[in-house]
This record gives sequence, structure tokens and C-alpha cells, in this order.
Amino acid sequence: MGLHLGLGDGASLEERVKRRFPGVSVGFAPAGSLPLAEVLATADRTMYQRKRFS
Repeated sequence: MGLHLGLGDGASLEERVKRRFPGVSVGFAPAGSLPLAEVLATADRTMYQRKRFS
């Protein structure tokens, strides 16, 4: 898990992480004013969806 303040696009982060660590799955969720638990749950779902289709 990483917190990236000011990051507007998770795709660029995902690309950099996968280039450096090819076996790692990435899930991104913008935080905004949402509770942390909700943001983490969204990122987790995204990660598993992408993992399933890769």
C-alpha cells in the first residue's frame, strides 16, 4: 500500500510499479474525502479485478 498525495492518475503509477516489479498487482483508488477504510476496500477490489484479467 502506498499513499500518493496529489496523484491524479493511477495508471501512471501502476505502469511504473509493474515495470520495476513485474509480479506485483496494483489497485488504485482516489481518496478525496472518503474514509480510509472505503478507499482501501476500493483499491483492493480494483487490484483483484486486474489480477483476474491479466
